[in-house]
Amino acid sequence: MNKLSGSERGLYEKYTVINNKTGKPVKQFTFTLSPEKDPAAVAALQEYIKVTTNRTLAEELKCHLESILRMDKVKCDYCGKHFGELRSSPYTEDGEMCSTCWKMAREALLASYGEDIGEF
Repeated sequence: MNKLSGSERGLYEKYTVINNKTGKPVKQFTFTLSPEKDPAAVAALQEYIKVTTNRTLAEELKCHLESILRMDKVKCDYCGKHFGELRSSPYTEDGEMCSTCWKMAREALLASYGEDIGEF
């Protein structure tokens, strides 16, 4: 295996995969993907979905991958971060807000005006 450091390290033992039935590490080669962080992992999963014969697994992976891709396109109009769920802003009709910004807005409105916009 490659012993270089940094982002171009290549193949190395970063994770230990545990067999849930035995509680022991898996001995055969395994490869862990993180599609939330890695566009190459998204492409690999898209191809896997096409070629696997396990249709249940393919459907579940497809749904999970779609939620990841959707989440990447949705961002809070206040902090600009990507989130899976947003709510309409209590300030304007066209803005959307994440739960963190909602909490801050709720606290500010309560402190300033005594107005409670409720839980996210």
